[in-house]
Amino acid sequence: MIEAEFHAVWRDSRGRRRDVTPPSVPVGRVVFLPDPQLSFDGRQIDNFRVSLVDDPLVDDFIAAAEAYFEVTNRGKLATEYGRLRVTPEIAAARERWWAAERRMVAKHYDVTLPENMP
Repeated sequence: MIEAEFHAVWRDSRGRRRDVTPPSVPVGRVVFLPDPQLSFDGRQIDNFRVSLVDDPLVDDFIAAAEAYFEVTNRGKLATEYGRLRVTPEIAAARERWWAAERRMVAKHYDVTLPENMP
């Protein structure tokens, strides 16, 4: 799977882009690509995810991540940051996403993620 995230980075004195928030799960490679078509208008932007393999676990993870983003960014939530008031709908979407991530990571990375993700 490849995942692109709308993300702010820091450019060092040599012009290299640096991630100030490294990923929480193992990734093979991180690449920063500028996109002049995108700009931040105060609304959260979902990640762009594409499966690189024919695997239902990866497809389920992508669908669960998109569903979680949708439920946590409805209406006014799209412009709110920080702690989220967790409703039963948000909790269910979060658990589906985390469960899908645990299954996918266990299969493709030979790593076990904790039951309760942060």
